[in-house]
Amino acid sequence: PNAVAELRRRADARVSEHQKGQPSHAGDKKSQGDVVRALHELEVHQIELELQNAELQKTRNELEAALEKFTDLYDFAPVAYLTLDPEGIIREANLTGASLLKIERSTLVNRRFASFVAAASLPAFDTFLQKVLAAEMRQSCEATLKVEGGVMMEVEMEAILFKSGRTCRLTLTDITERKRAEAQLKASFKEINALKSA
Repeated sequence: PNAVAELRRRADARVSEHQKGQPSHAGDKKSQGDVVRALHELEVHQIELELQNAELQKTRNELEAALEKFTDLYDFAPVAYLTLDPEGIIREANLTGASLLKIERSTLVNRRFASFVAAASLPAFDTFLQKVLAAEMRQSCEATLKVEGGVMMEVEMEAILFKSGRTCRLTLTDITERKRAEAQLKASFKEINALKSA
């Protein structure tokens, strides 16, 4: 209401400014007054529309700039982002996600994410997805993925349900090297312990 009143006030002021110095017309004072009032109302409405259009254009430009900025941040983020629906189908993916899974983004969208999950990790992934969809809290899980070319990759997954409840945002982090280093460290400790006990 305040914005509408302010718009009306601005339009009215602009019309009044325009009408200053306009010559008065002779004739019937009453009908002339009615015509002047009607003309004034039409001019006010026209200016209101022009002001609204200018505000809408400004808002549209701001929204387009914000969308462009968000798209750049999303697509070129160093983290792999995927959006999954309740059936685990990929609805959106950023460029990093497509690169991590070694597949074109256009081919990645509308595929089941489970098709990338190694058989041994499927039960853990299914439980993870059900937890994500049942709660509004961030959930995490580790799994083995089988990406294009049959390459096996260890990933850490984190996901949270969108407020709409219809999709969740999933992040993937490649932890393959970390897992290899941990395995090598464990093997070294076993060797050291074996030497000590020999």
